[in-house]
Amino acid sequence: LIQHCIPAFYRIKYNYHIENSIVNMVLIKYGNLHKIVRRCIYPFDELLGKVVPDEELVYITLLFSAYLNREGMLDYIMRKRRAVVVCENGIVISRYLFVELKDLFPEIDFITTLSLRGFEKYNEEFDIVFSTTDLKTDKIQFTVRTFWDEGAKSIFRERVLQKIKCVSTNRIKLDQIMQIISKYADITDKDKLSNEISNYIEGISSRNNNIEISEKA
Repeated sequence: LIQHCIPAFYRIKYNYHIENSIVNMVLIKYGNLHKIVRRCIYPFDELLGKVVPDEELVYITLLFSAYLNREGMLDYIMRKRRAVVVCENGIVISRYLFVELKDLFPEIDFITTLSLRGFEKYNEEFDIVFSTTDLKTDKIQFTVRTFWDEGAKSIFRERVLQKIKCVSTNRIKLDQIMQIISKYADITDKDKLSNEISNYIEGISSRNNNIEISEKA
């Protein structure tokens, strides 16, 4: 990366244009990754005193794609859903909610926080919106509280992952619980025990009816 960026610095600074642009070819295949690289390259922009043009940036995108592909992570990066956070309660609460959601959902690429007015004017591509109020949008929408306990977080994570990926985190937890129990006890009826634990977990979720979490599609 350093070996590439040194000559690239001088090409960009002195407006030396590369022949035979590969921008379109790269963006077709790695468009999502390119957007992530664009957001990460700002220190280089500041060093140059200008924005790195796509004609140069696509080569950095290719470097990252080669590394991620080698590590078996490229498909995971390319599949990430993009989300925005909309909050009507001011900058501090908005930022807090953004950080909480980003920590709760590492599977999702959180782009930015927006006010209600900002959301109406927002033109960037995204798949999901997390908001403190109902919005008029055709995107997948989750309405959330600004403050919640650990139990509410767990329930919310379960619902969101089921909605966007059809994955039940409760199912994963149940399997893990059964594995732990089997290490230290002889299970005489595994199916019955599994069902009883599952009913207990679901019962905890259903009793949290005061949690102001909803979802819309």
